[in-house]
Amino acid sequence: MQKIYLIGICLVCLLSPKLLIAESWTDLRNSGWEAKPIAPSMVKVVDGDTFYADWNRNNYTESEEKIRLLFVDTPELNQSHKGQDLEFGLPARDFLQDRLQNGPLQLWVSPRFPRDRYQRTLGLLQAEDANVNLLLIGLGHSLFDARYQLPSNFDSYVDAEARAYEEKRGIWSTYASRRRYLKRLANEGRTVYSKTNRRYVTKLQKAENVDLARYDKRFIKLAGRLERRVSKGSYIELLLLENGVEVVVRQKYQDRLPSWQFGDQILVEGFVQKYRDKWQ
Repeated sequence: MQKIYLIGICLVCLLSPKLLIAESWTDLRNSGWEAKPIAPSMVKVVDGDTFYADWNRNNYTESEEKIRLLFVDTPELNQSHKGQDLEFGLPARDFLQDRLQNGPLQLWVSPRFPRDRYQRTLGLLQAEDANVNLLLIGLGHSLFDARYQLPSNFDSYVDAEARAYEEKRGIWSTYASRRRYLKRLANEGRTVYSKTNRRYVTKLQKAENVDLARYDKRFIKLAGRLERRVSKGSYIELLLLENGVEVVVRQKYQDRLPSWQFGDQILVEGFVQKYRDKWQ
């Protein structure tokens, strides 16, 4: 029996193109996102993806709010479990600082996930008409991070990350740094969607004839017909596809599974690995 070990974050049904529609600020407003104005003089930058804003000066009740930018994860300035990286973390912080000084500024906050577990406000930063979150990724200042939610214009983010990788910008500019951040992405079940990234298989695989042994430790996209869903305790769920292919879904990603039914054609992606003599 073949398995794909799905620790990735992208679970996209072939029949759900809405996940791939490019967003605009108008689209966000129509989807219920709230645009909060920010005064450039009332911000304090922590690092490339985090800053404080004084909402009082903008007629909000909290005196100071900690903001965490959505979809980005910049290098750490302090020691943490992710490791410290001043070489690329300082340029990311400086870029955000510069953009925050050029108004008008708005922070777009999702109605579904307004805060993270640390009670930081999550949002997209609009500086003039630019999406600062997307710029951070495209300039190589940040990884694409979809732990909290998936952007509606998913392709724009993965394409920006791939271009930064291929053009060796920022965190992708040196061999050592590329290895470091590809490893971080792999630990989160992701990789860079670039044809120059050896871990990424560009061709879509079909469950009916895939040979997972060919793709050991590589990231693949797999299309197939769903035959069964099986829960393995509270931590793992299996999607059983044709040809005996099993897709293993970790608990933290199960809430992103659509309500797929028997016979649905689905698309999943993740890393392939061998576990106890079985390909997963």
